[in-house]
Amino acid sequence: MQICIIVVRMQLLSYLDQLQYEARKAGVDLDEACAKAGIASTTLQRWRKGEVTPRHATAQAVLAKIREMAAARVGQPKITDPPREAEPGQGCAA
Repeated sequence: MQICIIVVRMQLLSYLDQLQYEARKAGVDLDEACAKAGIASTTLQRWRKGEVTPRHATAQAVLAKIREMAAARVGQPKITDPPREAEPGQGCAA
């Protein structure tokens, strides 16, 4: 019996890479999401140049804004909104 070991090269993504990926996946403009999260455009430029890296809390704030914008774009409730009851006549037919 042979045992095969597969080595997967894991690559850690920077916060900026993760934010760009999430924004692209959600169809949201990262520049706009940063602006709405209170991040100056010059700060985003410095992230892109590699001069500084965003702090964890900052990246989380931008990610939350990306998700909020994506939900608003498609008319879905925000992730923080509680579930809503279906109005009469809008539920599933049995």
